[in-house]
Amino acid sequence: MTDLSGKQLGPYELIEPIGRGGMATVYRARQPSMEREVAIKIIADHLAADDEFMRRFQREAQIIAQLNHPHIVPVYDFGRDNGSAYLVMRLIEGGNLATELRREGSLPVARVLRLTRQIASALAYAHQRGIVHRDLKPTNILLDADGDAYLTDFGIAKMLGGQPTTGLTAEGSVMGTPTYMAPEQWRAEPVDGRTDIYALGVLIYQMLLGQVPFAAETPHGLMYQHLDVRPPAPHTIKPSLPASIEPVIDRALAKNREDRYPSALDLANDLERVLQTQAPGRLPEQTLFDEQQAVDSGVPLRPERDPNAEALDDEIERDLMARAGEDDDPDLQPTIPPTQPPHYAEVPTVGEPTLPAGQGYSAPPPPAYEPPVYEYQPEPVVETPYDVPPVEEPRDATMERALWIGGALVAGIVLIVIVVLLGSALIGGDDDPGSGGPTAPPATNTIPAELRPALTIQSPADNTQVSLGDPVTIDFSATDREGITRVELRRFNIPLDTLFVQNQARFDGEFTYTPDSTGSHTLDIIAFRNDIPGEPDTITLFVR
Repeated sequence: MTDLSGKQLGPYELIEPIGRGGMATVYRARQPSMEREVAIKIIADHLAADDEFMRRFQREAQIIAQLNHPHIVPVYDFGRDNGSAYLVMRLIEGGNLATELRREGSLPVARVLRLTRQIASALAYAHQRGIVHRDLKPTNILLDADGDAYLTDFGIAKMLGGQPTTGLTAEGSVMGTPTYMAPEQWRAEPVDGRTDIYALGVLIYQMLLGQVPFAAETPHGLMYQHLDVRPPAPHTIKPSLPASIEPVIDRALAKNREDRYPSALDLANDLERVLQTQAPGRLPEQTLFDEQQAVDSGVPLRPERDPNAEALDDEIERDLMARAGEDDDPDLQPTIPPTQPPHYAEVPTVGEPTLPAGQGYSAPPPPAYEPPVYEYQPEPVVETPYDVPPVEEPRDATMERALWIGGALVAGIVLIVIVVLLGSALIGGDDDPGSGGPTAPPATNTIPAELRPALTIQSPADNTQVSLGDPVTIDFSATDREGITRVELRRFNIPLDTLFVQNQARFDGEFTYTPDSTGSHTLDIIAFRNDIPGEPDTITLFVR
């Protein structure tokens, strides 16, 4: 595409290109009427003449324009000028997640949790409106100057209306970026929100470990791994991660989508639960045992990575992206030599270690019990010249009674302690920090209401009448002496929108709600301090 810097495109003044892909170029531009800078995505000239592609591109604009979420890049405008089609979006200048991953490798746990929560919130919002992204990957997650994530490029998303795909997506075609594609995408089957949850699982794995779970030198090899291979266990790559992370990753990357998380927020919640616990996931002797087992078997505990793993093979990527119908921006895809598949080490059970093949383990038999033998030794008889009867020593009855009472008291105290410990173990379950199991969340019903976050809806008034399809702004004020961390808008106890707050003692904010049906709409707004919710404030709207 010819450089259009300095040109006029509709009412916009193009300044400079800031991104380029196989299907479009993104420019920094100025919008004089609003006195602001924007990002303009201009499709390639050879695609502008393709009527089918233009319908798909216009569909992208219509879909994104319906989404109003703090972590989805908003679309301002769509137009055509002198044969060029363009999409006008908010300008976000912090780069993208792919750049951060190339620079940092694996990310700190706190950073992973923050990004996962923001991405999951955006996906859940889109899924509730029947929109599936279908191409979630690091280059489609933009970052602002504060490091917050924004989901962009719904170019191959589709509306779920219960009808077979027609027109915009050719039947049987494979669409997406191979490194992040779910098994159903490889099989060209219908997709739903759980397809995006699979891609989010790949992203979480990549952010935590600095590499993607599946990589190969050929498209066929990559497809085989997504369809049939379990990824390397995270602890074999990064032993500092708790073992409890593995069920979360396994469920997110389940081959059968019925086995995955039903919601992206459920995945984010489980990830926070297992990564924020202080309980150690593995004992030191477990890691040493795994490493010794790897040495004995001659198979490395962690697969060696190609030193050029950060670079993709251009020819393969172009071929894959051509099949996908998307741009050819590179994504991280480390290469695993086909002659040396990764070794998936099993986690040994504590106290019951498994040994290499051929070395059976048998515990030594306990020593035979032999009762002690007591030999009776009669007391020597002392002969006296007189027949004196034996004299019995008097017993102190008071002392003997005190000893019996003291022993009974000690036995009773021991019995009570045992009963209390057994009851705590049965009730507490895995709450023991040393057990390595998940920690139960705090029981909020035991926290007095005055110590939990408080929230009040300021406007509009309860039972306000509104029109179908008209956005309604709901203003609220939340307070908490230890600091608000997030506020959720819910309907039917399902989060519709989330605002994240940086531990503010008082937070005044607003939600925008667009009713999609007539009748009574009851909404709840809840303020949180970490995982502790406050009492919700409720508003009912009557939609005409």
